[in-house]
Amino acid sequence: MSTPISDAGALYARLEEVLGHEHADTLMTYLPAEPGARMATRSDVAVLERRFDRLEELLGARFDAIDGRFHLVDQRFEQVDQRFEQVDQRFEQVDQRFDRMDRRFETMDDRMYGLQDVIRDQLRTYTVTMIGGMTALAAIFAALLAFIA
Repeated sequence: MSTPISDAGALYARLEEVLGHEHADTLMTYLPAEPGARMATRSDVAVLERRFDRLEELLGARFDAIDGRFHLVDQRFEQVDQRFEQVDQRFEQVDQRFDRMDRRFETMDDRMYGLQDVIRDQLRTYTVTMIGGMTALAAIFAALLAFIA
């Protein structure tokens, strides 16, 4: 329903006669300024309302899908957290094993130091015995040589 410019001018003139200048200006501001433009009707608004409702439904469905994806991501993060907890438990077990091995090595070190002391004492005894035996043999040979000579 387009209104040519000449028709708009005639309408304004008649409105000015009936309503006065101020009211005619006010009423004319509500009419489309462009010749091809038309005012929105109730059916136009209803169509737009249905389109907005459909858009709202589509957006709601997309947001629901995104929420579902976030839920899946949250589940995966929970699985990763559980795996990290398992890895932490395994590391604790390995640490406990290392602690037991450290205690065993310390025990072996103590035994080795004890064995070292025993060997050193036996070596001293053996050395003194050997020196005494060699001295005794040298004395016997000296006595034999003195007796033979």
